Formats: sequence, structure tokens, C-alpha cells
Amino acid sequence: MADALAIPLLTADARLSRAAGLRCEINLVTCSDAYTDTWLRYLRERPQGPQDAPFFAYLPFQAPHWPLQAPWDIIATYRGRYDAGPEVLREERLAALTRLGLCPPDVEAHPVVADGTPEWADMTDEERAVSARTMEVYAAMVDRMDWNIGRVIDYLEGTGELDNTVVIFLSDNGAEGTIVEAMPLRGGEIAAFVAQHCDNSLDNIGGPTSYTWYGPRWAQAATAPSRLHKAFTTEGGIRVPGFLTWPGFSRQGEIGSAFSTVMDIAPTVLELAGAAHPGTTYRGREVQPMRGRSMLPYLSGQTDAVHDADTGTGWELFGRRAIRQGDWMALYLPAPYGPTNWPTCSSCGTATLRTTASSSGTYRSTSSTQRRTKDPVSTVHPKRYPSGNAPR
Repeated sequence: MADALAIPLLTADARLSRAAGLRCEINLVTCSDAYTDTWLRYLRERPQGPQDAPFFAYLPFQAPHWPLQAPWDIIATYRGRYDAGPEVLREERLAALTRLGLCPPDVEAHPVVADGTPEWADMTDEERAVSARTMEVYAAMVDRMDWNIGRVIDYLEGTGELDNTVVIFLSDNGAEGTIVEAMPLRGGEIAAFVAQHCDNSLDNIGGPTSYTWYGPRWAQAATAPSRLHKAFTTEGGIRVPGFLTWPGFSRQGEIGSAFSTVMDIAPTVLELAGAAHPGTTYRGREVQPMRGRSMLPYLSGQTDAVHDADTGTGWELFGRRAIRQGDWMALYLPAPYGPTNWPTCSSCGTATLRTTASSSGTYRSTSSTQRRTKDPVSTVHPKRYPSGNAPR
């Protein structure tokens, strides 16, 4: 669910379809506000103990997932900002990324995969107005989330705990570019529910009785220069913004490029707290061992990487797959997003990879990787598409 103008409680005015799993509720509290209120209450109600007693607090926002809903006054501040369309926004953001040193100056963005959505120039004035409004609401949702994060920082500053608190922020996946009504399993059901119960007229988009999403073009304005968006194992789907901040880190204030994953957070937090993972059992029951690695040596400047060159990390979702080892990455996307038959090395019966780190584009056999993926993989070009996002 998204940062809807509703807390997760049904109201007398709520219309609920349990079959579709959706709701349109009338309430004046955003989820981001409600979650932050509760999170701050938990901190205020902590048992009083030693001044340096560690605590762990987790604040998972639903924003800016669809349905796109936000307070009217915040939406109004973005009115007209996106009237030029997603392609213009994409170019603006790519220019900003280059200016800030987050992308190399010669980076070439992966082409937009539009999934049948029309070009901006081919849309009617009404269609463009509706599309731009959805992006305005999305921006307002992020704005409100950012304001709530500021409340958290203000609280920690007020208690004198900020300089002794490690703050970690990240997204769980790339921007959501799904055309919801086209989803194969429940898209038609969702669209029918929205048509019957929600008001998606232009002036109501973003309100508590609307239910909209913004589609693949706006999503790829956010994920560029990477390929595609959420639900794909390309870097547009798996590479996300992440911030770790604490005055005790020697890399504080740096922009890092070391590969890491969400699995690395738990071992990092445990090491910072001076706690040990219980291993394979905990309180008489079996538990899974941690698969990540502490980022503390990297953040402290002791190492240049979180993972060594032999560490393999894989992803799979909806039959879409990727695997990475060191600076090498292999990608498998079923049709229509990738070729149905990808070339393999006929002499060794394994796939080939191309390095993402070397401009020479050196190839090597990946028999161990191939045994794990069981599918042919494509090659990637290191210069044009960062970290293995060559179009296929």
C-alpha cells in the first residue's frame, strides 16, 4: 500500500473490496505521518537505562508506492513542475547526476522501455494533464516522507543521541513502473474496482478517493541511466539510493561505489552494537545463518570493498534473473524484454560474461556461475551502461 490519506484502520466511510485487496478511505492522516508518530512514541516510551544503551528502530514507509495520494497543499507546490513530460525530466536528472559526479560525463542512458504507453507528443492535452498530475502527487508523497524523516532527525538531535546514532536510509527497489491495469494476475480486477469506487478525475487525483499510478515512463526518469525499473533484475530494479551516516565513519560524506546489498545491514548493525549473531539456533529453534557481510570495515576505511571478488550474489523475480561476482554481472530476461535464445560458449558449454569494470571488455568463461543459473546469459558493455545495463 502507499502513503494513502488513511491510517491502516477502516473508517465508516471506507469502501472496501476484499477480493481486490484495495481500499479508498477518507481520513486526514497520511501513512507517513502516522507511522512516524508511532515510531517516535516508541522511542519516547523506551525503558530508561544507561545513556549509551543501544537501540534499534525500524521505520518502513509505504510512500511513494501507489495509490498516489498526498495532502493537497503539498501537491499544489509541484503544480506545473512536470508539464514538459517524463523525457524532459529524465534528461534534467541525468544532467544533474553528471554535474554532481554521480555518473561519468560520457554515460549513455539505457533507452526507455515504454510497454505500450504513448509518447508525450502523441498524447492529448487531457492525457498529458492527468499524467503530469500523477507525477506531482508522487513528488508530494516523497516530500511528505522527507518531512517526516526530518522529524526523526530533530528528535534525535533534541535528545542528544544523533551523533551516537547510525542512520540508514534506502529504498527497497527501483521506481515502480508497473502499468497496474495490465498486470497479468489481478490487473483487470484492480482496474474494475477503481473504476467503480474511486474518482480519478483530474482535480481529484491525489485525494483520498482517487487511486492512480504513474507508469513506466516516469519511473525510468527516476532510474536512468540504468535499465528498466522495479520488478526487473536489471539495475533499474535492484540498484537503489542508500545513505549511511554517523560521525564515527571515516568515509562520512563520501560517495561510495562499493557493491553491497540489504543483506549486509544486519551484520553491520550487530557489529556496531557489539552483538554476535546466534548462529544456527536461537532459543531452542533453528534460524538461518546471515548471508551478508558487515560494511563496517569499508565504512571505517579499512577496506576498499564490502565483498571480495569471489562473492556471488543472485536475484530472481518473475523468471527474471541476474547474478554478480566481483565486477562481473550476468542478466537473464525472458521475452519480450530479452532474447529467447542467448548465445553460450559452444566449446565449453557455458555462458560468457563481460566485465563491468574494465574498458577492454574482457570475456571469461563462467562455468561455476552457469551451474547456478542454469540459463544462458547475455554480455554487457562496460562503458556505455554502468554496472552491466547493456540493452538486449
